[in-house]
Amino acid sequence: MYVTQHNAKDFRNLENAVISPDRSINIIFGENGQGKTNLIESIWLFTGCHSFRTRKNSQLIRENCERSMLDISFFAFDRDQTARLELTDKKNVWINGVHKDTPRRLIGEFPAVLFSPATLSIVQDGPGERRKFIDIAISLVKPNYAGILSKYIKTLSERNALLRHAASGNISSDMFFSWDAQLSALGAKILRYRFEYLDMIKKQAAENYSGITAGREKLTVRYDTFCKATDFDEQSAAQTMLDELEKSRETDIRRQFTGTGPHKDDLSFFINNRNARIYGSQGQQRSCALSLKLAEADILEKITDESPIILLDDVMSELDDGRQELLLERLGKRQVFITCCDPSQLLRLQKGKAFEMTDGSINEICGGRLMYLHLGQDKVVSMDEIVGIFDLDTSTVSKATRDYLAKAEKDGCVTNVCTDLPKSFIVCIGRDQKTHVYISQISSSTLLKRTEYVDSLSNI
Repeated sequence: MYVTQHNAKDFRNLENAVISPDRSINIIFGENGQGKTNLIESIWLFTGCHSFRTRKNSQLIRENCERSMLDISFFAFDRDQTARLELTDKKNVWINGVHKDTPRRLIGEFPAVLFSPATLSIVQDGPGERRKFIDIAISLVKPNYAGILSKYIKTLSERNALLRHAASGNISSDMFFSWDAQLSALGAKILRYRFEYLDMIKKQAAENYSGITAGREKLTVRYDTFCKATDFDEQSAAQTMLDELEKSRETDIRRQFTGTGPHKDDLSFFINNRNARIYGSQGQQRSCALSLKLAEADILEKITDESPIILLDDVMSELDDGRQELLLERLGKRQVFITCCDPSQLLRLQKGKAFEMTDGSINEICGGRLMYLHLGQDKVVSMDEIVGIFDLDTSTVSKATRDYLAKAEKDGCVTNVCTDLPKSFIVCIGRDQKTHVYISQISSSTLLKRTEYVDSLSNI
C-alpha cells in the first residue's frame, strides 16, 4: 500500500497543503510549530481512528474557518482508491466517492502505524497509554473491536453515573444487576480480542527485541487483568467479572467509580525477568517500545495482506544512530513519512523525497534529493542554496570579512543559530533570491565535511 497524493485544506495551520509522496521514504522537515505533526495527523485520520492529539473536531479546523477538508489518493488491495474527510462539528466520510454513515467505516481500509514520542515512552507512561496502544492496534486489524470498545465505555460511564446516585442514597443497589451483566458481557468480549492479539504481538515483539540486542537480552510481555489467560472462555470470563463487580459494589459506590474490568488492565514488560519500567535503562525502554510497534506493523501486514503506511512523527531525534538504522532497515519496503527538525542524520538515504514545511505550507526540495545541512539548533538549509562556508576563528578573520558581516547584519540578513561561541558563517542564496547569512557554532571544517561537496564550495 502507498499514498499517491494527499491534500489537507484548512486543517489546523495547513491552509492548502498538497503532497505527492514517494513510494519509499518521505522526509518532512522544518522548524518547530510549522505544521509537520499536523500533516502526519491529517494522514492518520484516514485510519478511522481518533486523532492522537485531541477528541475535539473544533481543534482540527483552521482558525476562522467553518470546516476542514482532507483528501487522499492511495493504492491498496490491488486497486487505486480515494477517501475524503470533512470535519465540522462531526466527521463526514467518503470512500471511493461513496458517503459512509460513520468514520469507523475507514477502519481496515487504510492500514497505517504511528510512531511518536509518546510511543517511545509507553513503557514509562501510565496504564492508560498502554491500554490505548493495544486498543488501537487491535482496532486496525479487527474493525468490530472498536464498536465493542465504544459500547463498553458508554456502559461503564452509565454504571459510574449510577454509582454516584447510589452514593447519594437515591437508588437501591439492586438496580445494578442489569448494568453489571451488560458490562461483564462486553468486558469478556474485549478480553477475548486482547488475549488473541497479545498472543501474536508478544512473540513478534520478543523476536524484534532479540534482534535489536543481538540476542543478549530477552523481552517478555505480560497482560495484567482480573481474569486468567490460560484456557480462556468468554462465558466464564463474563461470569468472573460479574462476580467481581457484585463483590466490590459497596467499594465502588463509596469511590463512585467501577474498579473492575478491562478498563483497569495493564501491560508489563520484563527484560531478562526484570521489570523494564522500574529497572530498564532509557535505551532498553525505547528498544522495548520499538519492538512493540514494529510487531504491530508486522501483524497488521500479515492479517490484512497489505503493507501499512508508517508515520514517524518526531521520533528519529529520540533515537541513537544504531536504533535509527535498525528502525529504517526493519521497515523494509513500506512507505514511510518522517518528520524532523534536523534531517542531517538522514541525508545518507539514497531514495525518497524531502519536503520543507514552513508556516503551514509544504514544498518539495531539490527534486526530492535528500541533501541538507544542519547549521545549529533547528536550522537546516538546502545544499543547493549554499554559496560558501567560512571560518570565524578570530585570529584569522580578515577586515573584509568583518566588514561583510557588519553590512549583512545592518541589512537584516544575519541569523544567529548559536548556543555557544560562533565558529563559522554560511552564506546562502535562498529560493527568494535573497542573501542569507547564518552564524553557527559548528566549525567550518565540520560543516564542509558534512556537505560531502568540499570541492564545490568556497573554503576561504
